[in-house]
Amino acid sequence: TWLALAVETAVAAAVAEGLFLAALVVIWLRGYLVPGTPTLTKRYLPERALAAFGKAPGDPVVHPGERGGDPDLNVEGRLREAGALEPCRDGDLCLTEDLRAAWHDRIDALGDGDIAGPLARLGVVDPGASVELVERDRSTVAVIDGRRAGMWESDPAARADLTAADLLADRVPDWADLAPADRVRLTGGLRVFLETCPACEGVLAFDTETRESCCTSREVAAVSCESCGARLFESPVDTDALAA
Repeated sequence: TWLALAVETAVAAAVAEGLFLAALVVIWLRGYLVPGTPTLTKRYLPERALAAFGKAPGDPVVHPGERGGDPDLNVEGRLREAGALEPCRDGDLCLTEDLRAAWHDRIDALGDGDIAGPLARLGVVDPGASVELVERDRSTVAVIDGRRAGMWESDPAARADLTAADLLADRVPDWADLAPADRVRLTGGLRVFLETCPACEGVLAFDTETRESCCTSREVAAVSCESCGARLFESPVDTDALAA
């Protein structure tokens, strides 16, 4: 897979953190779930990223929107129990075939007027809320009465996570009892395993780039579709760690 190859490089070891849902910050790392990478994880991954998978030493770090979540939540284990992931090639984990097919069907069927339901399943909004997805500053934002309720790297990324919430709500027996932060961690963890673009089914490619602002610049690692250009992930790169 694109990320299994990327993990073989030093740059990939720094792909650690990503923002998902402005009020519910969650961090993913596919490399953490791939056997043979604990050294890379410990060396390059910030403690707050490890905390998203319940692996931070000492007291758990609480991020905005994560209060009430389970610091011991086993994301990989819960996704496997839900029939969403299974062992595949080279000791990796992959989406199960039925989950993959159902997920793409849900993505294709999700209309602009269907956003509130999935967000409600994440515990972010009320089911009857009027929500729209809009493009702002290279991001896709869920807006309710002018208020930002969620933010993603792109429209395809947003639709992937929203439909994942629908699927997992039906597959995780205690979904209704999970804190919103834990629901987000599960849907975010599932998105890490996409192998093709949810918008056009194009190939996903890993790359790094420099982001410039008025007074600073930073390196980011990104996964984007080679066909339509949709960005599925974007994370800051710890250049100091890479140089160490």
